Amino acid sequence: MSNKKISTVKPSTSAPVATTPAKPAVTAPVATTPAKPAVTAPVATTPAKSATTTSLTKTPAKAPDKKATGTKAPTTKAKSKATVAKPKTTVAKPKAKKVVLDQTDKVKSALWKSANKKKAKKITDTIAIQVFAEGLDSFYIAVKPGQAEPVEIERYYYHDNNGQLQTNEAELLKIASGKCDLLSAVKSGSIKYDGNLWVLTTLIDMFV
Repeated sequence: MSNKKISTVKPSTSAPVATTPAKPAVTAPVATTPAKPAVTAPVATTPAKSATTTSLTKTPAKAPDKKATGTKAPTTKAKSKATVAKPKTTVAKPKAKKVVLDQTDKVKSALWKSANKKKAKKITDTIAIQVFAEGLDSFYIAVKPGQAEPVEIERYYYHDNNGQLQTNEAELLKIASGKCDLLSAVKSGSIKYDGNLWVLTTLIDMFV
């Protein structure tokens, strides 16, 4: 009977040895290592660097520095100046045209320039003579008081003239220069006058 009791005790000691397989249960927490991908997710934010690259792409905003090369703007202005210069050349063409004075205009101009305007302003009455000269158109010499320019010498027939003078271009230029001797000119026939002698002497005295 005692032999049967010993056989029952052995199996009870072998049961605790069988607990060694429990080690696989310890490996279960090691399986949590896959949580690392969650850490890699924030690492994926590194593409934010592309935003920095976009800021770098904004560097073309430095293009305004080309304003420093403002030489281009003056070149366009220079072109505009060139275009403005063209109409100036076209305007200069009519200025280049010269009015050619005929001989009658030259004599009239010489008489008008040499007339003493101060003496003319002292004349209180309107006086005029009609001039006829060889090779020249007829014109009149008149004094009209009260005007800013009292002396008038125009290529026109003055109907209310005080006398008519017939002479030549040389005698008219002598009158303009103040070198005309009226008496000797009348005696020689180089000057012929029909009208009021006082008007003739007053006008000739205006050129002396």
